[in-house]
Amino acid sequence: MALTKYPSGSLRELVSIALPLMLSSLSVMLMVFADRWLLAHFSIEAHNAAVTATTMAWAFIFGWIVLANISEVFVAQHNGAGLTNRLGEPVWQMIWLSLSSVAFFWPLAYWGPELFFGAGFDAEMEREYFCTMTFFGPFYPLYATLCGYFVGQGKTRMVTCVVIVANVVNVLLDWFLIFGVEGILEPMGVQGAAIATSAATFFQAFVLGSVFLSQKHRQQFGTGLWRLKWDRLLECVKVGLPSSVFSSLEVFAFAVFYFLMKEMGPTYITIAGICQALFILFYFFAEGLNKATATIVGNLIGARQSDLVSKVIRSGLKLNGLFLILLLTVFVLAKGLIIREFLPGADPMYVESIRTTLELCLFLKTIEIFLAGVRFQFAGVLTASGDTVFLLYSGATLVWAVLILPVYFFVFRNQGSVEQALFIAILYSASGALLYLWRILSGHWKKIVISADLATNQPQRSKTVS
Repeated sequence: MALTKYPSGSLRELVSIALPLMLSSLSVMLMVFADRWLLAHFSIEAHNAAVTATTMAWAFIFGWIVLANISEVFVAQHNGAGLTNRLGEPVWQMIWLSLSSVAFFWPLAYWGPELFFGAGFDAEMEREYFCTMTFFGPFYPLYATLCGYFVGQGKTRMVTCVVIVANVVNVLLDWFLIFGVEGILEPMGVQGAAIATSAATFFQAFVLGSVFLSQKHRQQFGTGLWRLKWDRLLECVKVGLPSSVFSSLEVFAFAVFYFLMKEMGPTYITIAGICQALFILFYFFAEGLNKATATIVGNLIGARQSDLVSKVIRSGLKLNGLFLILLLTVFVLAKGLIIREFLPGADPMYVESIRTTLELCLFLKTIEIFLAGVRFQFAGVLTASGDTVFLLYSGATLVWAVLILPVYFFVFRNQGSVEQALFIAILYSASGALLYLWRILSGHWKKIVISADLATNQPQRSKTVS
């Protein structure tokens, strides 16, 4: 089934699918960005605590999100093959898996805070944030599963509207929970930020779930096929688990990265944390392009039109080039604003003493964000085809061999600069992009079949406009 009214694989089709997803992802990333910004105004200690605790918590949460979001690939390939009356079946398998994640997250919320941050008073805020985020952890894969159902069909507008509303909810809750209300609610700081983000995520899952279970979707798309089917569940896990494990390993590696920055001193973690906030803000482009690429390529594979995948790749590279121009423009025009907003209560002399270093680091982060977009685009092609085992092995090797070990030996052990650490991060993203491109050009992904339904099915071609 055609996803849009535009030619398959064209830049216009990619933009029409990617733009709503980017807006959706931007809204989600703004939740985390808003947390950081408001916590920076609450106290610099709360901001720095969130830098390390967020990364560690997301090392676990994001792995489950990626695993659950594999529903998008199955929906996309089934949709492309014309099997629209069974789209709900793989989604339900991931819904059951998401609900079962309670058995993982709640013990982690109980024992994890002291395990990762110790029992000392100086890490109390890190423990609070980690405990709260992991307690509400099951909401995140549940939302990712339901989001994958709509995105896999190219139905991105409703998802966008839902997350925009959720973002407003998050900011309002952030303000009241972080700072409190005099005489009514005591300030909750980092814990309030975690509660606000989790509540907004639950809101998104609830709204999308209500539409998913509506009579129209049950009749047309099989969303009433709720029974657990072990063979279907295993198909989803087989494809999704490698990417999930790699995502957790990558986020955990960055948690180690920020831990090393924290150990090197307050200036290192402050600069690295501000740069991380910039990455979080612009991560929407990489994630939106990744999902759009996976959706279009998944539909093309299901429709037996793999020859058009190269066209999608060229379109994505053009989009990445335009995004680089936007990034450089933002860097030139807004670097001063970023510094002021994330160091609102700092000594002006201290700010001036680190300004040159911070501006250089923000520029390096800008280049890394662009390269991450290219890497995510290529990863979207491999994910859509089911070539996720390669993503696991290659990605896990690169993140430790090219990022963490060099940072440890050249920066941490030798008391190098924070600029050197960020330059190493650039090399990591560039290496990943080149390796994924090589894998795509090898053609191995064309031989993979992710589901028995798709092995013998011939696509039913019917023109639909999204």
